[in-house]
Amino acid sequence: MHRRRPLVTRRAWHTQAQAIACACVALVTGLTGCDSRDTSRLTILSEPIAVTASASIETGEEGAYQFEIEKGQDRWTVPTHLGALWDARRQSSDRVSDRLKQLTAWKPPYLFLREENGGGNGWRADVDHVFKVTSNNVTRVGTVSAHFGPPGSQFESGRFADFYDRLEFTLLTSHASAPGFTLVMDEREGQFIVDSPATWLRGETRYKEAREQLRKLAESGHPTDSPAARREASAPALLCLAFTAYCGRETEYQSCLELAKSALGDIDDLRNEIESIVPGELAPSADQVLRANPALVNFFKESSAVDAPAPAIAPPPSVRVPVPAE
Repeated sequence: MHRRRPLVTRRAWHTQAQAIACACVALVTGLTGCDSRDTSRLTILSEPIAVTASASIETGEEGAYQFEIEKGQDRWTVPTHLGALWDARRQSSDRVSDRLKQLTAWKPPYLFLREENGGGNGWRADVDHVFKVTSNNVTRVGTVSAHFGPPGSQFESGRFADFYDRLEFTLLTSHASAPGFTLVMDEREGQFIVDSPATWLRGETRYKEAREQLRKLAESGHPTDSPAARREASAPALLCLAFTAYCGRETEYQSCLELAKSALGDIDDLRNEIESIVPGELAPSADQVLRANPALVNFFKESSAVDAPAPAIAPPPSVRVPVPAE
């Protein structure tokens, strides 16, 4: 799976302090006999907003970089990673710059900066940070999944797409069969707002396919007592229930509920998963999902799929994340 990196930070740059930090890194690497890292800034974009990039001093990890954007009094930093196999010390600054430029996109009035984590197959292992640029300032709108393609590919015809990952790590299905779907969003006053009717239209075909699969399972009468058979039947059931619950489609939800009962019998485990869904919410980060369900954390620790969860990231005001019971 994946473990998300620290979220974008906003701060004022202090040239003197940064110079001291660079000198300390150079001194330490010199004493240990390691190659010093290139801490020079590369110009990624000049207009309409200044975007530079440099090797990440904080992590000291090979391939770790950070984007720095500046406009007026606004300063933002976005971490990224060029991959474990990328040895920047053997690359020219032009090649490094070209690689970092591939992780950015400008689609007026939005700037996209990709945060890659250096590996992982999670739906939001890599994300694009979206900034809205005006004549006076820059506002961070949020993140969208890199699942759709190059930076900026999530923005078409004035609307944004993201991938909903609330149930990505469910124990009821495989990761490949976990119920995820595309969100359609608008940007309003610097925040993403999900358009539920448009989201329904975008995912309706896939929903109907899953519902038909569930209907056939219910009519077949095949037993689902074995773990393998139950996981297979749970995949379309969970997608149907999750999608209809998220979009607030009560009639369709009740219909899927009856089909799920016919196919699976006891569906308390599915109900428990669906209860975590908040209709119209933004996609939560993987760390939020793992932290909200200790059982998942223990499962993945035992299977060595992920490390211990990082501290939870505070969601934007428009996101409600269920708080686990004490």
